[in-house]
Order: sequence, then structure tokens, then C-alpha cells
Amino acid sequence: MKSMKLGTRIWIGFGFLLAMTCLLGAVAIFRMNQVASEAQKMSEEAVPSVAVANDVERNALRTMYTIRAYIYSEDATFLEKGREFLSTARSFLEKALVLAGSKESLSTLKNAAQTGKAAADKYEALLAQTAEVTSKMGSLRTALDESGKKYIDATYAYLKG
Repeated sequence: MKSMKLGTRIWIGFGFLLAMTCLLGAVAIFRMNQVASEAQKMSEEAVPSVAVANDVERNALRTMYTIRAYIYSEDATFLEKGREFLSTARSFLEKALVLAGSKESLSTLKNAAQTGKAAADKYEALLAQTAEVTSKMGSLRTALDESGKKYIDATYAYLKG
């Protein structure tokens, strides 16, 4: 290295810097392509699965709160609205199963959608029982009101006596 001229040493150093820059650029391009493929995978799989899971959750919560309002108020409009939300949640569960069936990497979504569908079936059966019991309670309450009125009338008739 001591026998080389100064100009040669400068050109070798410049060549080394140029080679390092090219190598660094190649590594950067390689990594950017990897990131691009990951971003593509996310946009095709993760984002749609999160969106459909969010829709399922939203409609499940709406179902729960609307049916809770039905139980507290015994107003049939809440029951019908709750059934609509449950139906919408079921349709999003079906959409999740279709989406999970198209991609092998979405097995977690598939398992969750199957579990959710089974839970929705059970919830619907319990909802039917709740509606039936609430209806029976309403007719029993009406009969109780009539019996109470008869009792009060009989009491007044006895006191007037």
C-alpha cells in the first residue's frame, strides 16, 4: 500500500465507498420488497379479517343490549330489533367463514367464526325460550290483574254488605 501513488489510493477508496453504497442499496431494495409483500399480505388477509370480526362484534353487542332492553321492558319491538341484529351478526359470521376458507393463514378466524356460529345458535334458542316465557308471564300477569280486580270487587261488596 505504501508503494501506491496517492491518486491510486484515493481511487481505491472511492471505489470501496461506491461498492459499499451499491451493496447498501441492494440490501435496502431487498428489504423494501419484503416489506411490500408483507403489506400486500396484510391488505389481502389481515385487514378484511379484522373488518369482518369488528362487524360481528358490533352486531353481537347490539343484539345483547337490545335483548336486554326487551327483557327489562317486555316491549316486542326490542325483541324484533334484537333478532335483526342477531341475523346480521350471523351473516357476518358466514362472511368470516368464507374469508377464512379462502386463505390457509386465517385458521384462527375460521375457528373463531365456527365458535361464534355455535354460540349464536345457542343464543337464538335461548332467545326463543325467553320470548316464550315472557309471553306466558304477560298472560299470567293479565290473569293476575283480573283476579286482583275480582278480589277487590268482592271485598268492596262484602264491606258494603
